[in-house]
Parts: sequence; C-alpha cells; structure tokens
Amino acid sequence: MSEYIRYCPHCNSVLNSSDKITVFHYHCDNCGYDDIEYAPYGNCCISPDIITVRDYSDEFEALQDSDDYRVYNQCQHCGKRIGTALKKSNYEKVSLPVSINLIEEKRAAESEIVKIADRIRDKKKLINESNFWNLYSEYLKSERWHEITKIVLKRDNYICRSCLTETATEVHHTEGRYRMNEPIYTLISVCRRCHEVITKIDRGYFDSAEKIRYEFDK
Repeated sequence: MSEYIRYCPHCNSVLNSSDKITVFHYHCDNCGYDDIEYAPYGNCCISPDIITVRDYSDEFEALQDSDDYRVYNQCQHCGKRIGTALKKSNYEKVSLPVSINLIEEKRAAESEIVKIADRIRDKKKLINESNFWNLYSEYLKSERWHEITKIVLKRDNYICRSCLTETATEVHHTEGRYRMNEPIYTLISVCRRCHEVITKIDRGYFDSAEKIRYEFDK
C-alpha cells in the first residue's frame, strides 16, 4: 500500500498524512478531522518491504560479524520476520544485510495510534450525541409526543408524581434509554418545578439542585 492524497470529508482540505508503521494517520489542520487507514488483511504493515537478511541472536554476534546466524525474510518497514528460517547454504553471507530491530519504534507508533483512535472515538461520540439531542429536541415538538403527554397526564390525574402537591403540566422520562420510543410506564407526570429539580439531579448537579417541595413544606 502506498500513501496517497486524501481530502477532508468535512471541509475538503488536503489531509496531512503520517506513516505509523502499521497504519496511515490522516489529519486535517483546518477542522481537526482524523482518520486511520489500516494495512490490508494479511499484510505485516502499511508498506511491506521484504528482503532476506542475516539474523543474529544478540548484538554482540552481529558486531563480531559472526558466522553463527540464521536466514530469514524480514520486512524493513516494520521489522517483522516473515515465515520460518530459510536454508542458510542457499545464500552467500556477504549478500545478506543484517536484520533490523524496530521494537522501540513500533512501541512508540502503537502508543500514538491508541491515542489517535481514542481521539477519533471521542469525536464520533460527541457527534452522535449531538445528532441524538437534535433529533430529540424535534421529537418533543412532534404530535406523537404531544399525544403521549396527554395520555400520561390524564392517567396521573394531572397531579405531579414527584411532590404529589402541584398540578402536573409536563412529563418526565424515568428511563432515558427509552427516549423517542417510550413505554408509558416509564413516564410520569410532573410539575415544572419538580421537573427542573429532577433533571438537574439526573445530570449530576445534586448539590446545587433545590429541594423538592412537598405539602408539609408550604
């Protein structure tokens, strides 16, 4: 696989690319878009460059140019051995370069890939959440939600199920996973004040939420 020009799907700028050994990382400096292109299945890395090499058991043997070595095919881009040892007598020593060690380079690249992948995942999550809340906002204006609200308020006799004191004018989801496809039993009638308090608590602002006001508080 070879590196090629790609354009940002959001702003159409040319993406900067960087070789991370096992992947290409594409990044847009204009809008911050990121993407990762993985090596095709079966490839050892993003740009295989396989040659036959001498492989020594340690650096000392290599420095001594020892005759005690094995012959392998090795990718010069990622350092991976390809296949099993080859028959040594089939090759002249002087024709074989010494194998390379890219362990540290691969570790550094893999660490960076994890960070990039996490960044891409977090961005997608934010986009999905934003899209969901936009759809949900429109749903709350729909005729369907309007009819569901009437059913729930009527079932609860227009009494707030939170404080049992005030007149209920709104409907609250007790289980958020059912938003936009709600079983009626997951919905309760609430007054505006209780709805604001409950929503604040649901969002993690427990300490700053006002107390629910019951009949004996009046």
